[in-house]
Amino acid sequence: MATNSEPSATLKEEESRPILGLLRKTLLAAIGAAALAQEEMGDLVNRLVERGEIAEKEGRALARDLTQRRQREAAKAEQRFDAQMEAALRRVNLPSKTDIERINANIAELNDRLDQLDRS
Repeated sequence: MATNSEPSATLKEEESRPILGLLRKTLLAAIGAAALAQEEMGDLVNRLVERGEIAEKEGRALARDLTQRRQREAAKAEQRFDAQMEAALRRVNLPSKTDIERINANIAELNDRLDQLDRS
């Protein structure tokens, strides 16, 4: 459950890390734009059906095709964003999520080895 302190914690983190704030705002803007585009697409298809320019069945197919295309493009954009973030982290010499996961796996393996040695 969310608490009242969470938003202020996020704001404090954004103040101390301006890049995070910028990224958060960019992400929120992208989500809003995608939602608006989806809504506009639905409205356009509905108007075309109402005018009789396309059949209702064609309208549903068009809406489905456009939604699938948008989802594919969103997935591509997410991959590009992830790659750019990884590159930015490398440039400022910060560990990436993959680096941290690899380090955690190594630590777990070393802990297992220590446990085995302790048992011997």
